[in-house]
Amino acid sequence: MSGAWELKTQSKNEPKITIGIPHKGITNMRWAMSLRSLSVPNGTSFNLSKSHPWDITRNSIAKDSVNNGSTHLLFYDSDVCPPADGLMKLLNHNMPVVGGLYHCRHRADIVIPESIPIPMPPTPAMWLNNGQGAYNPIVNWTPGSMVQCSVTGCGFLLIHTSVFNRLDRDLNRNGSYFKWTAGINNDTVYTENLPGVSEDFFFCRMLEKLGIPIYIDTSVVCDHMSMDAIINDRGIDLSNI
Repeated sequence: MSGAWELKTQSKNEPKITIGIPHKGITNMRWAMSLRSLSVPNGTSFNLSKSHPWDITRNSIAKDSVNNGSTHLLFYDSDVCPPADGLMKLLNHNMPVVGGLYHCRHRADIVIPESIPIPMPPTPAMWLNNGQGAYNPIVNWTPGSMVQCSVTGCGFLLIHTSVFNRLDRDLNRNGSYFKWTAGINNDTVYTENLPGVSEDFFFCRMLEKLGIPIYIDTSVVCDHMSMDAIINDRGIDLSNI
């Protein structure tokens, strides 16, 4: 095992990880140092994609991870800072889809520029299907526990690549696992009879169709950053930018 900037040869018994990093070309120094300190299995590779629409980026990274023989894909967005042992904790669960806990920068009931502090309390990025065509945020859990959810974000999400193979085989996705439909139009053919959603919600909805569970390890607490603030379980942190 090595730090993310000190990769060594992979042994036969280690999983092969692709770390997929969608980004806009500018990252926070705090994020760079969190990447530096992340513990990863030997042989881990990186796939960086800049400035494409997020659904295109995630699909491209996912297909590359399948084609290069990776056992797992870790989406590690350039605005999320996990703990150094975050990836290894997620791997140890041996689950098809498991993520770290981070909090939303935006609230559904208010739209403001990203640089303006957001009214708190923060909303954790994990929701449950309420059975009425909507999702309710999960706000009560035991710290450090595993929480099953219906949908989550892809900010720090570990996916076994067999999940993509199942999506291709059972839902005929043909490499299209992520699809941004929010605010595009009302064409139900385009949205595949789903309400308009972000690309990560769309992915989770596909998993829900197949009965593939999604878990959040609430001991893997991540900071969610903008250029002006950090959103975490304490609210807005302006002290460590």
